[in-house]
Amino acid sequence: RWSIKQLPKRASFRRNGARQLAARTRGRRGGRTVAEQQQMAAATSTAKRSAAASSTALITHGLTLKGAQLNWAILNSYKTVENRSIRLPPGWLALHTGMGKLPAARAAEIKALCPDVPQEDSLPHGFIVGAARIDWTCEVADCAGTPAAPWAHGPICNVVGAVVALADPIPHKGMLGMWPISDEVLQQVRDGLAAATTIENPPASL
Repeated sequence: RWSIKQLPKRASFRRNGARQLAARTRGRRGGRTVAEQQQMAAATSTAKRSAAASSTALITHGLTLKGAQLNWAILNSYKTVENRSIRLPPGWLALHTGMGKLPAARAAEIKALCPDVPQEDSLPHGFIVGAARIDWTCEVADCAGTPAAPWAHGPICNVVGAVVALADPIPHKGMLGMWPISDEVLQQVRDGLAAATTIENPPASL
């Protein structure tokens, strides 16, 4: 039998056991435990870090831009920063042009910065058009006094260190953020990039 002095300890043991059980089951959503949610969060973080490839031969993800002239400016080394609200991981990402077109005022700005840019309507929309290598990220103020300054709008400026333009753009549906290239055309994209010339942007332009 438990003595009077032992009873509080036993009660404490039961309370601790109850707390441990609650901790294991607390936060269940859709049948997932806290541990499972943490594993999923870790997997998502890893996927984000690995979205950018170390070479064009290993490329797996794309990035959609609204406005074919913007992609043209990147692939022709005029625009050496990609403005986003997030920091893109360093490495290679395929460049995709969405179906939307630039407002006339923005198109005029681009025309002033690179006079030889083709008309928006003459460039492909809804296609993977090439790839860009993100080298690092910075803020708008860091671009002051460099050729990147007119293109830097932020809030995060993702610096493009190298580009590859596809000779034959490949049709693909775009999405928000970084998205996986479909298995049906992934090898075609890689082969097209391998056959093209990689252009390193001059350090002075970054």
